[in-house]
Amino acid sequence: MEHAHRIVYVCPVCLLVSDRQEMHHDQLMSECDAGAPGDERSKPILSPDGELVTHAPRWWVERCFLQHGKSKA
Repeated sequence: MEHAHRIVYVCPVCLLVSDRQEMHHDQLMSECDAGAPGDERSKPILSPDGELVTHAPRWWVERCFLQHGKSKA
């Protein structure tokens, strides 16, 4: 059985995450697909050696850091 994707919203200024889209810092929060519960995008990023790079889930790192041109590793 396939689970529905989780949609969350991220403030482009302070990176606050919400379950509903609203204005924050005078900007509309951006929609982000957090994936299905338990999928790879919901897990933290590991190095090729299996060491923890960040506790944040992959979807959050992709959305918040890569959007702003920063490296995730």
